[in-house]
Amino acid sequence: MRNQSQAGAAMIFAVIIGVVLTVVGTAMLMISESHANEVQHTEDLALANSYAISGVELALGLIKQGGFEPPAKTYCGKFGGPYLEYDPEQDTGDYDILFTIELNDDKGEYTILSYGYARRASQQGKAASASSSAVGYTFTDPGYQGGSGGGGSGKPPKLDMIFATAESGKAIELTGSSVIIGDTGTNSTELNSVSFVGTSYIQGDLYIGSGGDYNSVIKGNGASHVRGTITNLESKRNYSLPEFPEFPENLPNKGDVNAGWWPIPDGGHRITENGYYPNIDVHSELTIDIDNSDRIIRTDSLRVLESGKIKLNRTGSGKLVLYVADTFELTGGSTINYGGDYNSLVMYFGGNAIKVDGNTKFVGAVFALKSNININGSGGITGHIVTGGNQIEVTGDALAHVRVLYAPEASLLVSGSGKVRGIAVVKDISVLGNCRIILDESLNLDFFNQLDWGTATDGSGGTWLQG
Repeated sequence: MRNQSQAGAAMIFAVIIGVVLTVVGTAMLMISESHANEVQHTEDLALANSYAISGVELALGLIKQGGFEPPAKTYCGKFGGPYLEYDPEQDTGDYDILFTIELNDDKGEYTILSYGYARRASQQGKAASASSSAVGYTFTDPGYQGGSGGGGSGKPPKLDMIFATAESGKAIELTGSSVIIGDTGTNSTELNSVSFVGTSYIQGDLYIGSGGDYNSVIKGNGASHVRGTITNLESKRNYSLPEFPEFPENLPNKGDVNAGWWPIPDGGHRITENGYYPNIDVHSELTIDIDNSDRIIRTDSLRVLESGKIKLNRTGSGKLVLYVADTFELTGGSTINYGGDYNSLVMYFGGNAIKVDGNTKFVGAVFALKSNININGSGGITGHIVTGGNQIEVTGDALAHVRVLYAPEASLLVSGSGKVRGIAVVKDISVLGNCRIILDESLNLDFFNQLDWGTATDGSGGTWLQG
């Protein structure tokens, strides 16, 4: 009897243990599945977030390339694949990224809202189970001028004042009786980064970095040297260099040109055809004929020496485009396009230094890859200057009638009795002695519109809005 009772109890205990193990096992399985689902969901969210960030990058690329048409557009596509303009009536849900670009045309302020979707492989389209993430990004394009750009990629930056891009260290320095005539600005908010000595002053408004206090930015009682309003920029201004062009490789080799005093051929020394001229030396006079097509000349070395002259004989709407690889010299009383239109000549220079001194004159636009530029004596450049160099000097009795001096990585030094007339965008500015910088906004920006500004609007200084 006892054995039967014990056996029954053992059976009941075994059943209880079985039930407990089943319950525990089921619970553990459920916990394991829940954990796996949680891990999967976390991974999906991370993937969706990366897709959303990629959507912002796609939007920025579209803006840079000039492919976005304001005021607002929505696009969708697969990660790593093409993306198309989104049509809600044709929405199949078969995309990883959906992003919208909006432009406040009054301020040049872009807002990007991007969604990323991590869809399960077992289902497709709108029925698919998906984890999603939203990311926002907003920035102000410093180069936005409203409407469409010119002939190049992207738009040239805003050119409306004398501007120092420096955010730290010295930004603007005036000494003696030097003057800047016209509105002037800087990104700097740093202590004493703007200074005045002697009777120097700015005849115009002064803009300091967004959020800065002019009482600390301007050294001492410098505010009394500003004959206009002192105010803050609405936001940081970003000035980047345009892309330097590739030199043409397919030009026929025309040989060296030596325009000396003897012998002088009938009709004078002339260039009448496009071509690669390895070395061009001008001691007397060289005439370059131009009709309705641009005259394209590539050379390793261009030297105009002593009283040499290069003249343009324009019988049509074309211009001279010079590609100078290594050496550029302009000495003595030599001139290039003196008395001509500065829009009729463009020189792209790949060398290290440009020096315009003596009584030399250059009339045209210059785009230098990395050159420092020195204008001294009574030499002068009339036209636009763009350079990736780090030093620009205008000294002596030199006049840089530059129209636009665009060198956002360079220090500008104006000393002696040097003068700069036009618009200057540089890293920092020093105007010493009895010098002048005179703002002149009567500009023809055809040259700037032809450059490739695709990298100038880079979205730096924008704000991420994580969803």
